[in-house]
Amino acid sequence: MNTGIRTRTLITMLIILGVTDAGASGLEAIAGAVGGQSSCSTAVTPTSISLSFGGVFGIGTTGNGISDCGLQGSIQDNIATKGPLTSTNTVAATVGEGSYTGSSSASSNYGSLGVAAHGNLIGVTNTFGVAQAGGFALFNDDLTFTSPTLTNGSSGHVVYTFTISGALTTPVPTPPFASQNLAELAIRQDAFRQSIFTATTYPDRATILGNPSYPGFTLSPGSIQGSGQFSTVAIPVTLGTAEKLTVGLAAVSYPATGATLDAHLNAVLSGIAFYDPSNNLLTNFSIRSASGAVYSANGVSSVPIPATVWLFSSMLAGLALMLKSQNRSEVSQRAG
Repeated sequence: MNTGIRTRTLITMLIILGVTDAGASGLEAIAGAVGGQSSCSTAVTPTSISLSFGGVFGIGTTGNGISDCGLQGSIQDNIATKGPLTSTNTVAATVGEGSYTGSSSASSNYGSLGVAAHGNLIGVTNTFGVAQAGGFALFNDDLTFTSPTLTNGSSGHVVYTFTISGALTTPVPTPPFASQNLAELAIRQDAFRQSIFTATTYPDRATILGNPSYPGFTLSPGSIQGSGQFSTVAIPVTLGTAEKLTVGLAAVSYPATGATLDAHLNAVLSGIAFYDPSNNLLTNFSIRSASGAVYSANGVSSVPIPATVWLFSSMLAGLALMLKSQNRSEVSQRAG
């Protein structure tokens, strides 16, 4: 068997074994980009987005809600158990006898999320005109808290802190409609839900959590940029019991007449504080995760490497050794 045939054989083995994981979802990356004149009078947000963020990205209620409503674009929804997971999307459409172009992206990993949205609208916005691009990144993980000073079954509380950085820009458009960027970091743990970060930019104002200022960020009319920390309230947990944590980061751009909008944000789990039943802060605790990601008081410190990456690396190493051995054999035969 010559070298080329052996190489093709190994590649065939890789294809047969596959290089993607299948199983329960742990990560989700959604990139939506939709535009045009809607023929549907009502709109709804897809469940995959609305569960964490509410009605922030509307499509029609007829058929698939996009092409069946005379709209252009799509929603790319990727799911995996190992990361990083990404999704990207673009759209070009006619809105109000003008052009709209939009793009979005999302990147998901355990404890680390990134989203971006961009939109440019030259046409005149009207009642049924749609121009929206949004990135939505989510991770969910089962976390089990334990401590040598507390028995399993005891109650406690946990506070998650995320460091969020990025920018949103919304320039002044042509009246009568105004553009808008919005962003959110939403957390769910079992029945608990909280949006620990919300940001909005209009041409004439900008807010974070409804306020015109926030430590680490520079806010001005139509603009937010910087980096800051955001924490949950104390969330109840039961030691020794898996707590299902779901975190989602969103950025959506809605350009109006004559505007170009941009939004890009990253969120990293940078701290976890654990409190005992008497609300005393504990430092001697550990967290076991279903994903294999490593969580501690410093947030997330490492994430699992997909098994297929190890498999692929091992096969490449085996291929290199095989080729090296064959080359030596061929050299030895020629020398003989």
